[in-house]
Amino acid sequence: MLQFGGLGALFGEDKPRGDGSGTALIVTTPKPEKPLGDPNNFHPISLLFVPFKILERLIYTRVEIIIDPLLPQEQAGFRLGRSTADQVTLLK
Repeated sequence: MLQFGGLGALFGEDKPRGDGSGTALIVTTPKPEKPLGDPNNFHPISLLFVPFKILERLIYTRVEIIIDPLLPQEQAGFRLGRSTADQVTLLK
């Protein structure tokens, strides 16, 4: 398990609570057609505790409304309704 203190520090909690909210289970999946002997040939995936995922989504929906209008038109990555095709269209 990997410990991180992002939200705990934000809310003034400096000790782990033991409920799994500050931990993520890191699982690796092999990259296709790569030798399994090299650790660089794996994709890491972090599996979060379900209530923590819900909290993350609540925070994201509130922050996204404020941040989205401030981002430049050219920023398309990880934005609702935007894609790489939008970037190509802007280049033409």
